[in-house]
Amino acid sequence: MTYDGNAHTATGTAIGVKGEALSGLDLTGTTHTNAGTTTDTWTFTGRNGQLLHTTSGTVSDSIAQAASTTAVSCPPSVIYNGMAQTPCTASVTGVGGLNQGA
Repeated sequence: MTYDGNAHTATGTAIGVKGEALSGLDLTGTTHTNAGTTTDTWTFTGRNGQLLHTTSGTVSDSIAQAASTTAVSCPPSVIYNGMAQTPCTASVTGVGGLNQGA
């Protein structure tokens, strides 16, 4: 997964001994927005007849950094005349069209 400015949550399923899908898997603690790698906790709480079973573990989540586009513009040529010259300009565009000019 690459950073896109949105929150993302790990996905998973809990499968019973007969191959059936079980409810009770909680991955809400794995939700992240920023790029990077984290270790998060998941929990499972299920009922087998009258027996309540709870377990937990960890999962490593990773969101990769997104690429940016950098553009630099300078005058084609400048002749020294002792005066201040027109400076170069630069802009960086990131995810979702976010811009940073300099």
